[in-house]
Amino acid sequence: MPKGYEWKELKKYLKGLKDVSFQGNKTLLHGDFWPQNLIWQKDSIIAVLDWEDASIGDPMSDLAVSCLEIRYKNGRNGMYEFIQKYSNYHKINNYRLKLWLIYVSAAAQYFMGDWRLSKETEDLMRKESILTLKEIGENLILNENKGVRYEI
Repeated sequence: MPKGYEWKELKKYLKGLKDVSFQGNKTLLHGDFWPQNLIWQKDSIIAVLDWEDASIGDPMSDLAVSCLEIRYKNGRNGMYEFIQKYSNYHKINNYRLKLWLIYVSAAAQYFMGDWRLSKETEDLMRKESILTLKEIGENLILNENKGVRYEI
C-alpha cells in the first residue's frame, strides 16, 4: 500500500480480513494479461504472449490486471464497461475482484518505476491506479460499515 495517512482506514480494513484464500476452481493464470500481450487477426485473438508470470489460482487476479490496464487507456468508465461485458461471459466474484484490484493497484504503484515508462505514461498510470485504490477501498469500507457481507 502507498504510504500516507489517507490509507490508514483501508490498511486497517485489509489487516482485519480473515481467511480470504481462494476456495474456488483454480485456473491457469497469465499474470500479465493486458492488450500489449495479445496478437490479433481481424476480430480474433490468435496468440497470447509473455507467459513468464503464469501460475494457477484465482481467475479474478488476471481480470484485475486487465481491468487496471484498460482503465489506463480508457478511464474509469471504460474499466467498468469492460467488467460488465466480461460478466456476460464469465461469473465475477465482485468482492474478490475488488480485493485483487486493490492488490494490483498497490503493486503497480510500487513497481511502476521499474517499467521504463515515459513520464507522461507513468504519471497517468499512477493517477489511475491511485484512483482505483481510493474508489475500491472506499466502497469496501462503506459496505462494511453498512454491514454488507461478501461471499468469498
